[in-house]
Amino acid sequence: MANTNQRLSFLFGRFIAGACTQEELQEFWQLVNESKDADAIKQQLEQLWKQEHATNVPLHNADALYTCVRTRAIEKEQQAITGRKTQWMAAASVLLLITATVLYELIRPAKQIHQAVQTSAATPDVAPGGNKAILTLADGSSIVLDEAGNGTLATQGNASVVKTDSGQLVYKVAPNHTAPIAYNTLSTPRGGQFQLILPDGSKVWLNAASSIRYPATFAGNARRVEITGEVYFEVVKNARLPFIVSINKETEIAVLGTHFNVNAYADEASIKTTLLEGSVQIVNRHAATGHRQSALLKPGQQAVLTRQAPGAEHAKLTVYDNTDIAQVMAWKNGIFNFHQASLQDVMRQLSRWYDITIEYENGIPDMKFGGKMGRDVSLAKLLYFFKGSGVQFRIENAGKKLVVTR
Repeated sequence: MANTNQRLSFLFGRFIAGACTQEELQEFWQLVNESKDADAIKQQLEQLWKQEHATNVPLHNADALYTCVRTRAIEKEQQAITGRKTQWMAAASVLLLITATVLYELIRPAKQIHQAVQTSAATPDVAPGGNKAILTLADGSSIVLDEAGNGTLATQGNASVVKTDSGQLVYKVAPNHTAPIAYNTLSTPRGGQFQLILPDGSKVWLNAASSIRYPATFAGNARRVEITGEVYFEVVKNARLPFIVSINKETEIAVLGTHFNVNAYADEASIKTTLLEGSVQIVNRHAATGHRQSALLKPGQQAVLTRQAPGAEHAKLTVYDNTDIAQVMAWKNGIFNFHQASLQDVMRQLSRWYDITIEYENGIPDMKFGGKMGRDVSLAKLLYFFKGSGVQFRIENAGKKLVVTR
């Protein structure tokens, strides 16, 4: 029994940390389902929860956590009996949803009334986003990439534009051949994401409602691109040609070879540049005053450029250490990470990924969320897992509007 408890403790620790392998998940479900001592499991879950979350997220209801884990274990056993296959991403979504499903039910005082999210069978559901993008060529013509077949799509200057079998857009440059430089723009709609390999081999991932403008062939003394939205880069090192990312014509990120993420959505309060590997320099020049700010980032640091507030002389650039890289990179890894996110933060992410507008019927509730979940779930399913938050929702306009009712 002691060995079983130790194994269960180990597996649950990995479970709530989001680190379980598929085999460990199956073992975890089986151990929970076979256990006859619910009180002992609840005690273990509560102890492990406190270890994982320290004092930041107090646990007021171990029963709710046990019920969630137990229900999922039974469901997994039934799936095994009937022979139905469960895809890994679905399992991972539930693994990551464990906190989001019950977090507010767990951390709010037990005397508070928990209200469920308003959904019904008649409510239109909204599918999650996927690989969607539009390529705009130098002549202004456009190609809808999610509808285009694989293979060569166009020739731009001395580069062939190819859509690969894996759904990437790749630029293949002909050697020893010169041609006028042609600028292309890759843009993702709300509810879309896409991956691009630039002419120099640098890899680019675009989140929903984002864009990148770049030459089909890099020339001159630098590799220059312009972006909007959120983009992750893995830049090929080339000391002779620094890689420069331009944002809103005032902010530039200069690199030689590195991995970094830029969140520059217009509806966010700041532009955030997070460095994973290498080094980057952030430079912001105020167009009107010429005021200049700069910062050199080290891995794990994040530069936050707060947008210029009304009446302020200029934007403010601040560098933070020990950034939560997992949270920053969650979108690229197919995950929502709502750690310490406000309701508005959450709604902005949902708006972009599910291509919906958000409306607050009775003001904006002031609360913080936590937890992780897969981005492959439908909107109705995702909202169901917020049922313990005390926030109520309504979907309108054939799935195009999400109304926060309280």
